This record gives sequence, structure tokens and C-alpha cells, in this order.
Amino acid sequence: MSALLSRNAKLAVVAIMAQWLLHGFWQVGLSSLPLALRLALLALALLPGLPCLIAVLRRQRSAAFWAGAGSLFYFSHGVMEAWAAEQWRLLAYLEIALALLAIFASSGDGLRARLAKRKAAASR
Repeated sequence: MSALLSRNAKLAVVAIMAQWLLHGFWQVGLSSLPLALRLALLALALLPGLPCLIAVLRRQRSAAFWAGAGSLFYFSHGVMEAWAAEQWRLLAYLEIALALLAIFASSGDGLRARLAKRKAAASR
């Protein structure tokens, strides 16, 4: 796995998996709901990270991309929760931070390659 993914890509994958754990912890606060509904909500919350998990298990290089793409959902959810629910604000800020970490880490290698290509073209 280490040959397939760069350090930034691994960081992105770890961040999205941490978001999965965060959502599991979030569900503890919904203990007044029936168990079946809580499990359905948790499954729905984990859905954006599923392509990343599949890519990691298949040892594909696209795992970092899927971590960044799935984190866009988590970023939007975190902003919405921070705005709407005061009791979840701290967890929402943590979700926003993890999502941004995954987004920037997954795009770091591509940005570096693009800037190197642009720099090489400018030096000609």
C-alpha cells in the first residue's frame, strides 16, 4: 500500500475514516430514536466514504481522490450542523476540520504536479 499512495493521500484516507468514527460517535447522541432508525442514519452518513474504503481495500491509487470527493459532503454537513444545531457545534467544527484536511491532502500531489508543469513551461 505504501508504494501506491503518497503521504498526503494516506492522510486524506485517514481523515475520512476519522470522519466515519465521528459520525458513529454522533449517533450516540440520538439515543432517543429507535435502533433501526439510528442504524439507517449511520449507514446514510457513512455512504460518502464508501468509495474510498473500496478503493483502499482494492489497493487502488484513486483512494485519495475518493477521500477528497467524499469529504466535500462531510464539509457541507459540518457547516450545516454548525449553523443549525448549537449542541453539536464542537463536533461540527471537528467535522469541518477533518474534511478540509482530507480535501487539501488529497489534492496536494496534483497541485504540486500542475505547478511543476507550469514552472517548466515558463522556463522555456
